[in-house]
Amino acid sequence: MMKKLIISVIVMILTTLFYTNVCAVTKDDIIGYVNDQSVCGDTGLFNSYKTTFTRLLKQKKLTSGELSSIYSYIKKSVAILNSKGICKLSDLDKLTEKEKNAVYNNLMSGASIITNAPKLTFDERTDENTNSSKEQTSNSDNHNQLSKQIIKEGATSVVLNAETNTMDIYDNGVLVDRISMSSSKMTYTGVNISHIITTIICMAIFVFSFIIFAKLYKRHTAKTRFIKNILVSLMIFSLGISLTLIVLGRKIDTLKGMLNLVTLNLSNEKYDIELNEDKTIKTYPSYGLNYARLELKSVGIDKDVYFGDSADILSLGIGHSTWSDMPTENGIVVFSGHNNKETLNNIKNVKKEDKIVVDTTYAKCTYVVKNTNILMSTEMDKLVKKDNKETLVIYTCYPFDTYIYTEKRFVVFATLESIEWK
Repeated sequence: MMKKLIISVIVMILTTLFYTNVCAVTKDDIIGYVNDQSVCGDTGLFNSYKTTFTRLLKQKKLTSGELSSIYSYIKKSVAILNSKGICKLSDLDKLTEKEKNAVYNNLMSGASIITNAPKLTFDERTDENTNSSKEQTSNSDNHNQLSKQIIKEGATSVVLNAETNTMDIYDNGVLVDRISMSSSKMTYTGVNISHIITTIICMAIFVFSFIIFAKLYKRHTAKTRFIKNILVSLMIFSLGISLTLIVLGRKIDTLKGMLNLVTLNLSNEKYDIELNEDKTIKTYPSYGLNYARLELKSVGIDKDVYFGDSADILSLGIGHSTWSDMPTENGIVVFSGHNNKETLNNIKNVKKEDKIVVDTTYAKCTYVVKNTNILMSTEMDKLVKKDNKETLVIYTCYPFDTYIYTEKRFVVFATLESIEWK
């Protein structure tokens, strides 16, 4: 019995050594596997984790065993999603709570290994990328060119939080945004609902105070005079708040957003994105930074584009959903903005074949409008590529000029026509 046990242990050790040394998983294996997944479609759940399992992975020092564990965790999550035929966000309801937790926990476990690992030094990043290039291009005429590529550290770090089911975005170690992973809706880009509720409450207070004041108007006792003074104060205060929110509501939103974004180091100065020699993106902007300009001259739209789509960012200009691709990455680029006159109100007049220019710090991309659509905010699975080309998606709340909450979005689809590299 003891002999069999010893033999079994030796076999396990040899198998483990063989697996980790001969069949070791590489960073490129993980990145390739993640990028090949179609779970939940091109705009679905899996894309939310790509930053950690691709960009951040490249910046960390990891052992063969750790890379194998990360690969295993990702494959377990994918297996669960595939077992239930999950191909879009709305299909997640097919999963039990236990299965959902398993998906999140596996992805979080893999992400935690990456985020807790020490960073590669500049020289280590250079050597690692050079070695990777040598392996892939040893018989290529482009060997010398590719071996010089250096993957620089990205500005944005993403950590997956399994306890809260959120994606936490850090900028230089500071938490700047927390995005709910359970959310399956396009960002609300309409009027601030809190302003509407506050206005209704204030008007109700004004009407109630006026009615009581009218009933007490002809009474002149000391008690009624005191009550009437309070009622007059309430009417002036509530009417003043209501008029302020109606007239200056959007400017208050903008001011509040600017104050809140001070911690994000937001600047209108364009972030300079760097490219590799093969024109792929080397560095990505931090959350909240301005890196492009959106121009739709046919309808008079010309606004700054910020990386991220939080309420604070949308109060300043156009937001770029962080789960979507960057311009020139041959994927889906998703922009959103308020439906007010200062931002995307005029987009309702856009026509097929209109030109849209996204002028970034590294390239000027021209897109051609293919069609528009009105979708429910939950129809994320319909934000897909058109004609198998890089697709720019721009959406805002619908109907336009509405001051009530709406679940509908007006969506513009445009395909890439040309790129002018800078």
